[in-house]
Amino acid sequence: MDLYRVKQHAQKALAQTGGKAKQLTALYAGVSLGVPLLITVASFVLSRQLDSMTGLSALGSRAILETIQFLLQLAGTAALPFWHIGYLRAALQCSRGEDTSPATLLEGFGRFWAVLRYFLLQLLLVMALMFVSMQIAIVLFAFTPFTGDMIDKLEPVLTQVQQANLTDIPLGEILPYILPMYILIGVVALVLGIPVFYRLRLSGFAIMDGSTGALQALAVSAKRMRGRSIQLFRLDLQFWWFYLACGVSVAVSYGDVLLSHLGINLPGNPDAWFFVFYGIYLVTQFLLTWQYSAGIQTAYAAFYDVAATVQTQPQPQPGKQPWDDTIR
Repeated sequence: MDLYRVKQHAQKALAQTGGKAKQLTALYAGVSLGVPLLITVASFVLSRQLDSMTGLSALGSRAILETIQFLLQLAGTAALPFWHIGYLRAALQCSRGEDTSPATLLEGFGRFWAVLRYFLLQLLLVMALMFVSMQIAIVLFAFTPFTGDMIDKLEPVLTQVQQANLTDIPLGEILPYILPMYILIGVVALVLGIPVFYRLRLSGFAIMDGSTGALQALAVSAKRMRGRSIQLFRLDLQFWWFYLACGVSVAVSYGDVLLSHLGINLPGNPDAWFFVFYGIYLVTQFLLTWQYSAGIQTAYAAFYDVAATVQTQPQPQPGKQPWDDTIR
């Protein structure tokens, strides 16, 4: 597979939309960032209202406001993945030269139960990987010199706690001693998780490609990625600048926290600085998504389609896209 031609095809496909793809991306980015902003502002207002409620007479009102606050955050967290899946469908249509529209972004909601099962399967897989990683890491950690040091240093702390329960000890006191174990868990999780992540990387496109079911989408991705993980990793590396810029923008959103850890105290209201840094993050993230996300996701969609072809097949298959031969 020629990755340069994959990217070249994505650029040509975007050009053929006459700017429609970027307009669609602007809508996608606006909703993806606007919904969290509205939830954040609403949660801030509700938190201020909750802080002003004191006494037993306000217990009922506090419970209602806390429930509303929780439901708002839950709704935003649950809805945005469906919105993103619709955007992947739009990228797939763009790559194939098919007509796309804002209604395409809602197709993830249109296949609600199939997409929901897909997300739940992914969640179960992540939980299983984390559980296995923890078990392996704990066994490996038992054979390292850090185990003896951790026991020696924690024993005096444990003796000071009634019932010797770790949950009764402030995290700050034990974190330096258990940090090596957590690092090892992270390393094992990466070693086990990265291959699985790449095998299932195309499942988001698969679930929106026709009427594919949740399990079938994972199977399609695993089949198409067989022997192509390195190629997709190389494609990821070609967009390193985009992922780095997104990472920097996320770090900027925590600017007030990072500066406080560096001993720099910002003048004025801390809440105002929170929204300043959060606003900078939203603007930079919107610009990055608007300008570049369409090209990147269309390239991944082209990769998804090309991965379906058999590399050893000398002649075009019936129904194959006319650009397949140019980007293999």
